[in-house]
Amino acid sequence: MVGWALLAVVPQWEHTYTATRLIQLFNALIYGVALITGALKSQKSELEEINFMTLKGVIAIYRRGHARVLLACWVHYLSYDLFVGELVTRDALQVRMPPAKYLCTDT
Repeated sequence: MVGWALLAVVPQWEHTYTATRLIQLFNALIYGVALITGALKSQKSELEEINFMTLKGVIAIYRRGHARVLLACWVHYLSYDLFVGELVTRDALQVRMPPAKYLCTDT
């Protein structure tokens, strides 16, 4: 939430994008550790069902996945979401769009 707050409140501050990238890096570390330790602690039969490239495999992750694998999935989502938010914010600033407009649109 800190990254989103920076993008929403102080998008032009010189350290906003550095901070959001550090948050993304921190999330990447959590993702890696959670994914590896989750995979190591899962049973072999659980790992055989896990496949990030198919819908069936992703459903298996959420149904039977180890808590750390689920944490990795959630952190991945948060990091990607912040990355896209950063891109939208940079683009909006380039075209001089007010924050209230680009933060509140659904398209």
